[in-house]
Amino acid sequence: VMKGHIGCVNAVCMSADGRWALSAGEDKTLRLWDVARGEYVRVMEGHSDSVNALCLSRDERWALSGSKDKTLRLWDVTTGDCVRVFNGHKETVRCVCISDDGRWALSGGGQKTKDTAIRLWDMETGKCVRLLKGHLRWVTDVCFSSDSRYALSASADKSFHLWDLASGNYKRVFEGHRDIVNAVALSKNGQWAVSGSDDKSLLIWKLYWEIEEMDIADW
Repeated sequence: VMKGHIGCVNAVCMSADGRWALSAGEDKTLRLWDVARGEYVRVMEGHSDSVNALCLSRDERWALSGSKDKTLRLWDVTTGDCVRVFNGHKETVRCVCISDDGRWALSGGGQKTKDTAIRLWDMETGKCVRLLKGHLRWVTDVCFSSDSRYALSASADKSFHLWDLASGNYKRVFEGHRDIVNAVALSKNGQWAVSGSDDKSLLIWKLYWEIEEMDIADW
């Protein structure tokens, strides 16, 4: 049992070798944990409200957090320093994701019907390069395809969307859940998706299209 946060822990992730864990919570902090020792070795402070979402880059050098303070922050995991703040959301940030190549980030959130657009960010500059509009209620989860060209998003509008990030348009809307869709994931080959909902079900989806093998996304 690893204790240190004051209040609820909202998000966690772990290094590939299992030695380190990262957590975020209502106490406005991120904490880096030595799993073997069961102790946190670094506290990352900067958010002014509860931290709701967390994602570790594939090379494990960077962590991206999303907060009720309406911002995203990029952290150097080695030093614990915040190196960039992403501004643009008008309501709470509920979910974040970093692309496998580390160049792009996705974020979503909102409150009821406000600020339901998903944002695509350039990780190097911190600028929003796309607004993805289509959901009718707040966004609960986002993920990239393995080639960084497509994304899935889940929403309180009981659907999830498949997005073409180059155009900013959604290619398909998936409906079948009877309540809020809280989570969504895409297989590496792009052929399968899974979604989870407040309706107490998981749905498995076969995607009848192919994600072509292309060069690294660059818009």
